[in-house]
Amino acid sequence: FSVILGAEDYKGSKPSPEGYQKAMNMMAVDPSNVLVFEDSEPGIHSGRDAGAWVVAIQAANFYKQNQSFAHIKIHDFIGIDERWVRSLKF
Repeated sequence: FSVILGAEDYKGSKPSPEGYQKAMNMMAVDPSNVLVFEDSEPGIHSGRDAGAWVVAIQAANFYKQNQSFAHIKIHDFIGIDERWVRSLKF
């Protein structure tokens, strides 16, 4: 990993986009080219508000949080590879 951040590295926790924004700034990437995998409603809002494209992981949603705000939903990470990512319509 080129960047690792923890909760102590930024003020606003999810659903604030601050953590994602800080990581994207540190990596000098355009948010529209970032793919975020999330399982929680606050995480999904955080990723979207940071300008990223958000994929909800349904298998990790143990508390049945609302994932409807994600761009797409997938069951788990099986089959996620470079070809799958390139097939997405950001």
